[in-house]
Amino acid sequence: MLTHKCSARLHARTLPQGLALPTPRCVFPCPQVSQQRSPLVSSREDQHIAEAPCSSAARRVHTAASSSSSGQVDDSHAGRAFLHDFCMTIPYSAVALAGAAVMWFLGGAIQALAPTTAAVGVATIVTSILSLKNWKQGKEATPFTFLAAGASGYLSYAAYLKAAAGSTTWLTWPLTALSAALCLFCLYNIMAGGNPPRKGSH
Repeated sequence: MLTHKCSARLHARTLPQGLALPTPRCVFPCPQVSQQRSPLVSSREDQHIAEAPCSSAARRVHTAASSSSSGQVDDSHAGRAFLHDFCMTIPYSAVALAGAAVMWFLGGAIQALAPTTAAVGVATIVTSILSLKNWKQGKEATPFTFLAAGASGYLSYAAYLKAAAGSTTWLTWPLTALSAALCLFCLYNIMAGGNPPRKGSH
């Protein structure tokens, strides 16, 4: 617009008096963009927006109904114990072997319990390895769990006799309680149906 005014003033100086240039006009007028949407497009968009929540809710209901009707529930602990036996017997065997070494080092009356404690520790580590092997192969490990329960139960009784006699009570009482706890857990594992299976094997 400034260019048009400058050119008009320039030509006005050179033209004779009495003549005037016409007012410049825009040669290429700017098109006006319509902001109105087509009725057909508007109705379709409004319908899509209105139906979007309903369709997503319908898909969720359909998915839940299909999953419930198929009856496929991913529960690997159904009819099984909540924890594997070797998850408890492996740490217990390490504690039993360490306790046997301490008893042997202390000497005295408690030293007589060291061989029994070491034997139970070795027995539980062997049953743990066999149980873990069977679990990886998808086999039952109930016999090994039962052996671990018997070994820990026997050690609990032997340690209780030493503790009742007042022999190194700071060691024999904890060993009694720990062995009894493992025995009860192994019995629970057996009654609950055994170890949980591996994922994807049921």
